Amino acid sequence: MDKSPKKTENKGIFLYLGPVIALMLLAVFYALIYKIMVSFNNDTFIGLNQSSHIIDFLYFSVITVTTTGYGDIYPLTKAGKIVNISEVILGIVLLSGTIIHLTFYRFKSNKRQGNNY
Repeated sequence: MDKSPKKTENKGIFLYLGPVIALMLLAVFYALIYKIMVSFNNDTFIGLNQSSHIIDFLYFSVITVTTTGYGDIYPLTKAGKIVNISEVILGIVLLSGTIIHLTFYRFKSNKRQGNNY
């Protein structure tokens, strides 16, 4: 019973799309957390307030999870800093885990085919 090429092809697509979707979900999740935090304390962040659009919170979350950090929005309170740090750590773990997983998957795949690289 051989595997159909379509199943192998789909597996490869999910190997690459899965982490992207996970990063997007992580960014949306944290954007909602930031929005909730600001609704309780308007001075939680510089650059975000209760009247900020959800896109502003998503922007900050994406910039944070990718560790770009332009500095236009940043946390002021300890709670904001802790949540922000947790997003950075989760983003780094997710990105590095993805790179490691894809590297080993590629290596394992090449080894099965007889390639030594």
